[in-house]
Amino acid sequence: MGWWSRLFSKTPEVAPRQEPAIEEAVASSVPDGGDERIPAPFPEPGDAAADLLRAWRSDWPARPPDPATWAPPRLVLAALEAPSGQLAVALQLAAQGLPPDIDVTLQSPPQGADPRVPVSEVDHLLWRYEGLQAVPALPPPDPAIAALVAALAAQPWHPQDNWAQAAQVAGRLGPAAVPHLLAAMIHPSSLPAGTSALEWLPRLQVAAAQVVAQIDTGWDGSLRRSALRSLLLGPADWTTAAAVDVLARIARDEPEHAQDIGRLFEHRARHRCALGHWDWVDRLAQAWPAASASGG
Repeated sequence: MGWWSRLFSKTPEVAPRQEPAIEEAVASSVPDGGDERIPAPFPEPGDAAADLLRAWRSDWPARPPDPATWAPPRLVLAALEAPSGQLAVALQLAAQGLPPDIDVTLQSPPQGADPRVPVSEVDHLLWRYEGLQAVPALPPPDPAIAALVAALAAQPWHPQDNWAQAAQVAGRLGPAAVPHLLAAMIHPSSLPAGTSALEWLPRLQVAAAQVVAQIDTGWDGSLRRSALRSLLLGPADWTTAAAVDVLARIARDEPEHAQDIGRLFEHRARHRCALGHWDWVDRLAQAWPAASASGG
């Protein structure tokens, strides 16, 4: 039984409403009468697990899976890919009431930079590996904090509004919440009705990263730099792409930090795995020029 099966076999906890004011703050950011703007498209991962989820999203409405005849899906990977991909597959299966078991076949071991290994020493490790199998390196988060991240992720994707909503949550939670925010990225809340794991998990990870990015102020020696650096330089994952997005935003809004962020991007870019699809590579190609320009 894989770690994802053990994770989703547990009875989910119901998060206590310990901070209703924060959820009200998130809701209050929506204009009166509802938000009728068309949300911006949220970028979806492009690896093999994401392709499988896209196929299910297309096929299952017309032909839902039958639990009586269901067999674990076989995911054939040409090379090692992001552990969040398999996590998203398990999350989708659990939401359908199916066993969250996955039969993964890896055709080639990592070549070049090893995506399982941090590219530099980091303060927070999200994933550790047992051979080729990724395992969460953090315990589940405080359910109340997980619920707040889910509330942010459930909002329509309007990046400016989402950033402001995350700032309100960060201001109320404070720095002690950082380990729980990071844990929420790899111990996801259950899927909202009608939502695909392909949409939910990356959105949840970006929401948590946006809160982390505003959890304190300053830069050198700050908790936010430490946590975002850990996401960026730790084992490669969908969370790496979330870190790229958020760091690029900081570089644009706070140009005094752009030079350091550019150096972090350079360090990450020098450790690209030779095989497999990694979304952080494309995100970095888009974000790095913007970060560099902000630094003058």
